[in-house]
Amino acid sequence: MQCIRPSSLNDFIGQERVRQVLQILCRSAKTKKTSVSHVLLSGPPGLGKTTLARIVANEIGGRLVETIGGNLQAPEQLIGLLRSLKPLDVLFIDEIHAMARSVEEILYPAMEDGMVPVVKTESSDFMRALGVQAKPATEMVALPLFTLLGASTMSGLVSAPLRSRFAHELTLEPYSLDDLTRIVLRASKAMGVELELGVAMEVAKRSRSTARIAVGHLRWLVEYSSGLGVAPDLNAVQEAYAMRDVDASGLTGQDRRYLGMLIQADQPVGLTSVSATLNETIETIEQAMEPHLIREGLLRRSSRGRVATEKAREMFATLQEVSA
Repeated sequence: MQCIRPSSLNDFIGQERVRQVLQILCRSAKTKKTSVSHVLLSGPPGLGKTTLARIVANEIGGRLVETIGGNLQAPEQLIGLLRSLKPLDVLFIDEIHAMARSVEEILYPAMEDGMVPVVKTESSDFMRALGVQAKPATEMVALPLFTLLGASTMSGLVSAPLRSRFAHELTLEPYSLDDLTRIVLRASKAMGVELELGVAMEVAKRSRSTARIAVGHLRWLVEYSSGLGVAPDLNAVQEAYAMRDVDASGLTGQDRRYLGMLIQADQPVGLTSVSATLNETIETIEQAMEPHLIREGLLRRSSRGRVATEKAREMFATLQEVSA
């Protein structure tokens, strides 16, 4: 199976500040033969939070134990995970803000003191013979040295008590075109495909500043070229992404429908109305669609709703002239 993800921090492209901090933490941990101090990674989806968690575990020689915050709704679930850890393991909780508060509170002593509460029930043979039910008692049990690596696409929802217990909070930013181009070239080599620099750049331009989308677009180009028996050149790029309804700046048909609706409304539109019209969840609109539209200068958020910018209006006018 092709290994597209980088396996070391030296191979990780982009996110230079985050990468440098993690390198220092991993080197320090290996020198001291201890775990990496707890880290909170925040940023939009697809920027490499999960990849970095895997790399940190690999760098310090521990296992990666993965879970999702939304799946942790009872304290016993997290206690079981914590007690299963081995020395130097990395516990990666994605979307950590979605944990239930009762679960979150289990993390406080685990992060601060390396302890976890365990409920034990003890009774003597005499008490059991009398039919007296024993009262449960909570005992704090020591955990092995471990690293908690939390990740969130909505860091504003991470509670202050939890946030304060992380030694480091690192924010991943959207990728530059140069970094995305390098990511596409690296992934293409891992796939055994030779791409020209110009082709890699065209894939990167359509990738909405997101590494995950860049790799996904590359896979489609490789599959398109292989399926039709053509070279993955600039012509293939144009044809492959036209088939997927993705334009040269990464806008999709759904993006254009969104902007067209706003232009037609000619006034701010509430997010609930947008969601109903596009048949998309509010979360998808806010996290997957709007960040790119805002970066491209096509959308503006206001207290009254969403508004298409003048640049969006000019773009649509040009499209209409071309199609006329």
